[in-house]
Amino acid sequence: MKHQERHRLKQDDLAFGFHKLLNFGKNYGRQLAIAGIVIVALVLIYVGLQFLRVQNDKKASAAIADVLQLRVELPKNPGNLTKLENYSGKAGRLADVLVASYWVEQGDLDKAEAAVTKVKETPKDNTYFQAQDLLAQIHFWRKNYDKSIEIYKAILADNPKDYPQDGVIYHEAEALEKKGQKAEALALYKKLQAEYAQTYFGYEAQQKVASLESIK
Repeated sequence: MKHQERHRLKQDDLAFGFHKLLNFGKNYGRQLAIAGIVIVALVLIYVGLQFLRVQNDKKASAAIADVLQLRVELPKNPGNLTKLENYSGKAGRLADVLVASYWVEQGDLDKAEAAVTKVKETPKDNTYFQAQDLLAQIHFWRKNYDKSIEIYKAILADNPKDYPQDGVIYHEAEALEKKGQKAEALALYKKLQAEYAQTYFGYEAQQKVASLESIK
């Protein structure tokens, strides 16, 4: 019973965090809301998968579980922020991305960037690509489209096997579109439409293709 109650409380805390993120998105635009939700959701899913993969390493699994718990409870327990910032090692890399996602929720992109850039390039694991994806989105929200595109291209050039690339392609296309490079953006949207038709971003790309082609 205690385990079930703890699980329910974790779900309530996560829902609370997502609710705050949605409210922030309403104030700063639909695309910011979508991007923020996607990155936080991917991070939390990845943390959960990593937890399962390292069950045999009790120390690593305990650290990852602790980081996840701290992040889920962060909206209600601000003191958890310091604990997350003080993590080191593999769990610390995850903690940095989670801290950055928290600052995105709070609308402080400077602090979000400071947190996410703490994630070093080596190793180029999923945590690194999560960090780069979020950093590119931060530049996008600041209208630094060239920098955003540069980061997205770098992620795709690395061709990460386990990191979902449809979101990366979609956000690169968005940056190109905002920059005024409609033809390049349309080509990427069509790529998504063809290769990722059954995904969320594939569906969104279909709407973008229809919209861009209607104004030719």
